[in-house]
Amino acid sequence: MKTSDKNQEFDADPKRSPTEALRQFWAFQTQPNMVSMARMWIEVFAHAQHRRPHTSSFFETFDKAWTHAFTKIAMSAGDSPAVAKVDACVALAVMRGLYIDFLATGDRAGVDKSKERFMQMYEMLLLSRNNKS
Repeated sequence: MKTSDKNQEFDADPKRSPTEALRQFWAFQTQPNMVSMARMWIEVFAHAQHRRPHTSSFFETFDKAWTHAFTKIAMSAGDSPAVAKVDACVALAVMRGLYIDFLATGDRAGVDKSKERFMQMYEMLLLSRNNKS
């Protein structure tokens, strides 16, 4: 399944909480068939960092679709567009970091524990915002 197809599913369900969407993102990205694609993505990312000609448009589209999808989900949970975009960027950065840990160590159980801890912290932040409203 293409990332853009997955984004359409995210966009289609505004009732999904941001943490539910991140868990779905994680489940999708850690499927065995996605791991080899992730390694290739990291290699292309490294090429783009070195400004290789074949990667000239990489950073123009880098995670825009995912950020857009998660921003919309955060907005449906009550965040302003500005806060939702920042939260989406932070959440996706954390997920990418955890994913790189997973790829480097192969420690799925350990990385999953870290991911769940992040989810708990994010849920507490969302609850505290909702309680202030």
